[in-house]
Amino acid sequence: MQMIVRKSPGQGVDVLLVVSSGQLMCPSYEGCAGTVRFDNGPAQRISFNGPADNSSDTIFVKGAKGFISKLKNAKHVVIEKTMYQAGAPQFEFDVGGLKWDH
Repeated sequence: MQMIVRKSPGQGVDVLLVVSSGQLMCPSYEGCAGTVRFDNGPAQRISFNGPADNSSDTIFVKGAKGFISKLKNAKHVVIEKTMYQAGAPQFEFDVGGLKWDH
């Protein structure tokens, strides 16, 4: 899984999670949920939106600005998300060295 933070003039700020294999199962019309843990903090429920084209390899974090503010202060992030016929794997991200120039 890749985590992408983007800022675009028309859409504002987004956090996308993209998988190279598997399906994230998150319909655009109802959304979905998972959990996130920043550093050694407690696991928290997180909501996602599916993309408008209903592709199954990408989801968008709801409340991207709040997520990014927590991300900026973290060194390690774990996201757990149910995937089609793959259970609920945990994806770990080392975010301590990211540069936040924007």
